[in-house]
Amino acid sequence: MKKIMMLTALLCASFMVYSQTSEDPKIPFIEVVGSAEMEVEPDEIRLSVIIGNYVGAKKVRDNVSLDEADRKLRSILSEVGVKDNQIILKDAATNNYWVYYWQTQKHMDEARVEKKYEIVLTTTGQLDRLLNLIPGPKEGFIKVNIAELKNKDITEYRKQVKIMAIKAAQEKAGYLLESVGNKAGRPIYVLEMDEENVMRPQPHQERFYMSNTLMLNEDANNDADASQMQKIKLAYKIKARFEIL
Repeated sequence: MKKIMMLTALLCASFMVYSQTSEDPKIPFIEVVGSAEMEVEPDEIRLSVIIGNYVGAKKVRDNVSLDEADRKLRSILSEVGVKDNQIILKDAATNNYWVYYWQTQKHMDEARVEKKYEIVLTTTGQLDRLLNLIPGPKEGFIKVNIAELKNKDITEYRKQVKIMAIKAAQEKAGYLLESVGNKAGRPIYVLEMDEENVMRPQPHQERFYMSNTLMLNEDANNDADASQMQKIKLAYKIKARFEIL
């Protein structure tokens, strides 16, 4: 008896799902795509900073040592208000020339020693001040990379953009049908399309950006406005069908 009741309940549930997802082919409809975008200011910026230097017996280097570059970096971070718990050492290594040298016991031309830090910033203003203070490769600063942008309210912002997108679809269906003497009715089908969620870099004439990587230039005047460089861009598209009245 229990098996029969369970089977009946399953059949009823399946019928309800089928009824909700099936479309009546007799209902005339219009299909449109609505889109919406929003740029969100990040409240957490994770900056990747690589410092390092080349060492070797054959080639004399004018660059500062790794320790000097490390002290310089920490001094800059302290100046812009970055605390110790916002500085994360991600990696400390040398390149393969070291391995080659020690394995073969041959004379090494040069090798690079480096450290990779992840710096957690809380405002674009803080990022702006930091970038203005960071020197170039001769001071041991090899590369600065914006690794990740975050916002604690990003879920709510995503919801807002999706609502804007479906309203845009409804508005489009409305004015298209009104142009031919009809009206848009209830939605009979809604599909959320692929999400676009990217950082949008704004290039500055004296800094060079490749993706989200800042290529340090010795001769650059570091006065770029970081607040105009990176924002979180949310973009959604909604495909919808509306009944034609």
